[in-house]
Amino acid sequence: MANLRDSFSFTDRERYGLLVLALLILLSWGGIWLQGKFTKPLETNFAAFERDVQAMQAAQKVQQYLPEQKNTTTDFKDEQQAPRSVLATGERFFFNPNGLPEADWIRLGLSPKQAKSIKKFEAKGGHFYRKEDVKKMFVISSEFYTRIEEFIVIPESNTPENKTASTQEWPEKKTKEHRKVELNAADSSALVEVNGIGPVFAKRIVAYRKRLGGFHSTAQLLEVFGFDQERLDQVSNAFSVDSSYIQKININTAAVADFKKHPYITPAVANALVNYRKMHGPFDAVEAIQSCVLVNADLYRKLAVYLTI
Repeated sequence: MANLRDSFSFTDRERYGLLVLALLILLSWGGIWLQGKFTKPLETNFAAFERDVQAMQAAQKVQQYLPEQKNTTTDFKDEQQAPRSVLATGERFFFNPNGLPEADWIRLGLSPKQAKSIKKFEAKGGHFYRKEDVKKMFVISSEFYTRIEEFIVIPESNTPENKTASTQEWPEKKTKEHRKVELNAADSSALVEVNGIGPVFAKRIVAYRKRLGGFHSTAQLLEVFGFDQERLDQVSNAFSVDSSYIQKININTAAVADFKKHPYITPAVANALVNYRKMHGPFDAVEAIQSCVLVNADLYRKLAVYLTI
């Protein structure tokens, strides 16, 4: 009996623990009760969601009744939202680009500024002999040319073969073909006189020539931004190149900053040349720069003409 009583009796420590546990339970329950009294449950507003659902259902019903209009209006809507371009606004009609009025170029889809540029080209003696000549204009994008190519009509009498048969018909043009422009001495206005070189390319050529120190070959025009092989083939015979105009860099006196100004010399190569000179003394010949690790055969071939001692 005593053992049984001992089993259901508690020590003072156990009684204290039970008391603390009961107090914690009461506090937790009281906290939950108070929270329910002073806070409101979150309410979800489904009004906006229901409005969107109703709008979508209404749109679906309209589309069911207008199945054909959906296809016919989509292209028109996309055309309105697209930026103003030749693909969205230009008309299509057969035309001869030679002497075409400025207003008709605009009808085809060019901007007034682009149309004026073409008329200036013609005013300076420019002429379109083949369809491909239209694509060579810097204001004509490839997308625009693809769109109008089949509508270009150039009479056979305007082709170069037929023009050469009549030497008196184009005396001024024939004279210009024999007058070459010095690539290293010409300013922007002289460059624009070359068929295929517009104001933009003229400025780019002059700016790059200044950085380069002068051209030693017309092939270097390919290094001008936007200048491609097709344009080079068109204009190369119109230029002469005098290498005496080239401004050379003295490899024994130039600083790193001087070297870096040249488009062929990277900052790493510039530092390598100056450091090599400091360690080994002045270069005794231009060929000696090949001793620098960063100066390979290809770089030396391009750079040699621009260096001196």
